[in-house]
Amino acid sequence: MEFWRWIVGGGLAGATMFVIAVFMKAPSHDRDWVDHLAATPSVTWNDDGDTVTIAPIRDWQYLPLRDGIAILEVFQQRGTYRIEDLQDIWFILEPHPGFPLMAHTFVVFDFGPIAEGGGGMLGLTIEARKTEGERYNPVLGAFNKYELVYVWAEPRDLMTRRASLLGHALEAYKLTLPPEEKVGYFERLVERTAAISKRPRFYNTLGSNCTNELAKAAGLSWDSAFLFTGGAAKALFEHGVIEGERFSTVQENAQIAEALRNRSWRIEEFNQMLRGHASRLSIAEE
Repeated sequence: MEFWRWIVGGGLAGATMFVIAVFMKAPSHDRDWVDHLAATPSVTWNDDGDTVTIAPIRDWQYLPLRDGIAILEVFQQRGTYRIEDLQDIWFILEPHPGFPLMAHTFVVFDFGPIAEGGGGMLGLTIEARKTEGERYNPVLGAFNKYELVYVWAEPRDLMTRRASLLGHALEAYKLTLPPEEKVGYFERLVERTAAISKRPRFYNTLGSNCTNELAKAAGLSWDSAFLFTGGAAKALFEHGVIEGERFSTVQENAQIAEALRNRSWRIEEFNQMLRGHASRLSIAEE
């Protein structure tokens, strides 16, 4: 009996110390981050609030070679976007290989053709910010293991990274929203980016992961897809945000990874390809 008291007491003491350590840990922007998550973006609104500048906009190119993928690192210093130019939003889902119940999700905003002083597409991925040599662990992610980072990037970077470098599947869904909701959604995500740049936060597998951060900015009520993120696209379909008669057909037509692989893309060429993919989705459902 005395032995088991020692075991139980030691276990409780260890658990207590772990909980104390977790809740006393402070988030920080100042760590040895992996390169692709190293930059903390800043946000600057113009005086009338119609134009926003975000810096940096990540723009890595993933070039297919005969023996693999070469990474050409390019950081665009800043991107300026007019709110009135926002046209469409895409929801991108990256199923976890071998475990489709889970997925990474991110969004792409389309501000129209690239022109001097504006335009183009802009992607946002929300991730657990890892340090050099660190691997993602969803269990540890529930206990303040990682900081949270909002990464704004060229969609070409975000999507070809996953399709070409990692070899993952990707599904691209165009969202059906009124213009004012599109603008409001973008503005709220920009505001959240600015808040994190000033005050770091922890990532949390359950409460602040890629999908539920996007959902909270949209003001969506709780859904099981907040946790089982592989069901996020189906949840949006059921809420009427993704159009179509049958989700199975929509999902099949949303597959886009194969179209991205084994070629180099200029930015506007890539953007046109994604817009064309959305058009094919519409035609396929007619």
